[in-house]
Amino acid sequence: MNFYPSKVLGLEYITGNILYGFLGFIGMRYLFVMVAELFPTNYKVLQIPLFPTIFFFPNFHFWTAGVGKDTICFWGIAWFMYAVQNYRLRWWQGLFALFFVYMARPHMGLSILMAATLAILLGTEIKAAYKVGLLILAVSGSLYLSVGALEFLEIEDFSIDTLDALATKKIRIFKCSKVVC
Repeated sequence: MNFYPSKVLGLEYITGNILYGFLGFIGMRYLFVMVAELFPTNYKVLQIPLFPTIFFFPNFHFWTAGVGKDTICFWGIAWFMYAVQNYRLRWWQGLFALFFVYMARPHMGLSILMAATLAILLGTEIKAAYKVGLLILAVSGSLYLSVGALEFLEIEDFSIDTLDALATKKIRIFKCSKVVC
């Protein structure tokens, strides 16, 4: 799924860059709209308005518009956060966004599903009966999605020892990539 436009659609590399850049832009737009809705007061730091200045930081755009899984994840997470803000009307958008994040990085899709479920369950907006139904649905979905996350991470289970071994392995690989091992 990393470079879908080139592999499947047969498009040129520059066209793929434009498409991935557009996904990064759409993700940025979702965050922009959420910030504008949720924070109507615009604060200033050193007499510079905080909003929309933070959206003009070049590093923010550089890492969210390149060809790779990071762009898909950024776009999907931003879209998911936008959908969760009004989940009664945009629940279907959240499912689509979760699908794209899960297909790019299963462990991230699983994490945002559990975090959103926890946030909704701790809120006071919905009735207890709906919370129980949502909890059952989320646990079922998490169990189903955890199989893909385990395969992606190449581990057997989510125990502390296994995750510690995975982190140690990744750190060792990172250190070896900087220095010849």
